[in-house]
Amino acid sequence: MKTKLKWLFVVVLTVGVGLGLAACKKGADKKDKTGADMGPDMGAMTAEMGAMDAEMGAMTADGTGMAADMAAPAPAAGPLSVEAYTKLVMDLAACKLTESGVDWQCPQRKAMEEALKVEDAQKLIYPKKLELGLKWLTHENAVIRFEAVNHIASGWWNGLDQTAVAPLLKAVATEKELPVLKSMVATLGTSARKYPEIAEWLIKSASTHENEAVRAHAATYLASANKGIAGFLDRLIEMLEKDASLEVRAAVCKCMYQHWDEKVVPLYDKYTKDAKEEKLYSACFAGLVDMWNAYVFLEKPSQKAYQLSLKRLGDKPRTEERPPWTEMDDFGRIPKEEVDKDTKRVPAWYKEEPVVRALLDLAKDPNANWMARTGAAKAIVELGLASEKEGRKGVKEKNKAALEGLSKALEAAKDKDSNGHHVVDTIKRELPKLN
Repeated sequence: MKTKLKWLFVVVLTVGVGLGLAACKKGADKKDKTGADMGPDMGAMTAEMGAMDAEMGAMTADGTGMAADMAAPAPAAGPLSVEAYTKLVMDLAACKLTESGVDWQCPQRKAMEEALKVEDAQKLIYPKKLELGLKWLTHENAVIRFEAVNHIASGWWNGLDQTAVAPLLKAVATEKELPVLKSMVATLGTSARKYPEIAEWLIKSASTHENEAVRAHAATYLASANKGIAGFLDRLIEMLEKDASLEVRAAVCKCMYQHWDEKVVPLYDKYTKDAKEEKLYSACFAGLVDMWNAYVFLEKPSQKAYQLSLKRLGDKPRTEERPPWTEMDDFGRIPKEEVDKDTKRVPAWYKEEPVVRALLDLAKDPNANWMARTGAAKAIVELGLASEKEGRKGVKEKNKAALEGLSKALEAAKDKDSNGHHVVDTIKRELPKLN
């Protein structure tokens, strides 16, 4: 039993060290590859390895089977040949293709991952990836086609090689497997600004595809880094108003703000007036708030979107869905607008006071979702901290006093508010941050 426990420790230690090395590899000193800095411990390690081998044999006799599993041959050192690599990819045909890609539990995928762990394993493959991807693009097996697209993709916006554009556009026209289709949409969509034919395909084909999941995926590439491309925003608006799928309309409403064009504000106004279509309402609420306070890539904060967001935060009667609890943390940040490439500032129109007032009203409303209420209380704390960081004096202290008052009011009304204790608990937990 001691031997088994020791081996379990060795396995856990080995995995832990491996993960640690992987995380530190980029900043690690390369001297350790020579062993020059390892010192006399190397001899002791070698001796212990011999003893460990003997114990592995004993474990096999013990019937545990662990030694057999751990004694699998290590991948051969050195670069893989194109032929050997191709075989590894072709073996993936036996795997299941899931929504997120090749089944990670598939033995063939695990075998490929092991082979690629060897240093410089893909040294001979990298220059051939595009060529191999194009070769496999019409393979009869969907997994291989999925891998083909991954080999063709550059991983960068506007990085698709010109030789891949026509073959991909031809292949996507007949592809039926959703994971492959979505991968093709992403690979093509990221280079829509570089190739007009892709931009046209996104508008006329991808965004009108028979599969709603493909249309929803295409919507994300009609915005984002493709903002401003002729016809993209107009197509998004058309999809929001006319697409038969609620999933597609929700995807559009969540991302169309990324064009930073205030002509979409009236649409956000229209689709956040009520929560009858909860999925669409929540997505539009998220897009509306992101239009003035997105967590990343906040390009041009919109004052109109800010004002409408506060109005929607105060809409009554509040319900479990209205306002959506998932967006409360956004109100705990302060938006920044770009002055020049090196300077950002808080917009002159942004004021904490109306935000805090709206959040307090939400936090004390017994009709609202309790997670929206606790989220509002936490956002008030975060806003106090963010304001202090920006040198906006007095906000933190006012927020603290407001939350203390709210906590007392909720405790006094606990008999009439079954969820008020959640807010009180949140305040007690978060308030010390404002000390």
